[in-house]
Amino acid sequence: MMATRTPFFKTIIPYKEPEELSFYCASTMVSTHLITSYQNTNGSLFYIAEYMYGTPATMWTKQDLQIAAAYLNAKNLELYFQIDDNRFERITSDR
Repeated sequence: MMATRTPFFKTIIPYKEPEELSFYCASTMVSTHLITSYQNTNGSLFYIAEYMYGTPATMWTKQDLQIAAAYLNAKNLELYFQIDDNRFERITSDR
């Protein structure tokens, strides 16, 4: 697992209120995360997924990532999974 320490995420204001993302993923288990969106300097959004219960985002398949992108209405989903207070793992469809 590749993780990065990014305290910078904690210093910027979210783009909009966090929302709950919950769906049945490929493992047939419910995956529920609190998703917070932030705006990049180029205007695109990136998201932080905070684990609540079920299958964590680090175990999502490519299909699960596509479901999440559709729910968030994002074509190129840039998603980070919050591991602990200061560490985040980037979730990509290149699995």
